[in-house]
Amino acid sequence: DITAESEKLIRPLMFFSDNINALQSDSVTIEKIEIKNNILTISCSYLGGCEVHSLNLFSEIGFLESYPVQLRMRLIHHAYSDSCQNVINEKLSFDIKSIAALYKSAYRTNKGIILFSVYDSHLTHQYLPQPRYEF
Repeated sequence: DITAESEKLIRPLMFFSDNINALQSDSVTIEKIEIKNNILTISCSYLGGCEVHSLNLFSEIGFLESYPVQLRMRLIHHAYSDSCQNVINEKLSFDIKSIAALYKSAYRTNKGIILFSVYDSHLTHQYLPQPRYEF
């Protein structure tokens, strides 16, 4: 197993105006999700080791109406045809303050709770329990 050193880098969250099911992705497995200080951290694994890979977290713009509201997200992985079979473990950090701003604007409030519905690359697994974002 190889552990990638990207956990210190805080990445922006990517918003997708359409359904996140339409995005193409190579395989990635979500191991763990944590939220602390407006940073969502995903521990994940994938196969590779010979090429540089890219991983991004995409969010739909609209909230699913429930209490609390939910927001669909998907971790997208591009392996760039890497045929190596090493297991790569990576910890990714994403700034999620923009989601709080979107919520505050949509619901005209200064605080809220959102449950994140985070899916793997092939939409076959939703990470449970759903991460809870309070602001």
